Amino acid sequence: MAADDGIPDAVFCLTGRHAAGVQQGLMARGVGGPERTMVVAGSDSEHARNSRPAISAAELNPVESVGALLDILQALVAGEEDRSPRLTRARLRQRGATRR
Repeated sequence: MAADDGIPDAVFCLTGRHAAGVQQGLMARGVGGPERTMVVAGSDSEHARNSRPAISAAELNPVESVGALLDILQALVAGEEDRSPRLTRARLRQRGATRR
C-alpha cells in the first residue's frame, strides 16, 4: 500500500538484482529502508545478501511448484479433477531490509 506521497510501504521483486536496484533507487531519493519502504526478493542471491541493508528473500521453491503445476495440468488434460490449489513450501530469509 502506498502512503499519501505515493511511496510504497514494501516492494517485492522477482530477483535479487532487481531488488538491489530498487533499494538503491529509493535510497538515492532519500527513502530510507526498512523504516519507510521494505524490500524483498523472490529469490536469494549475492545481490540480496550483500546489499546494505541486506535484502530479505522469499525462496519460493520453484521445483516443488512446477511439479504441482504439472500434476494439475496433466489432470486437466486427462479430464480428471485437478485437486487445486496446491500449497508448496517457501522459506523467508528475513534480513535488515524488512526489519522494523
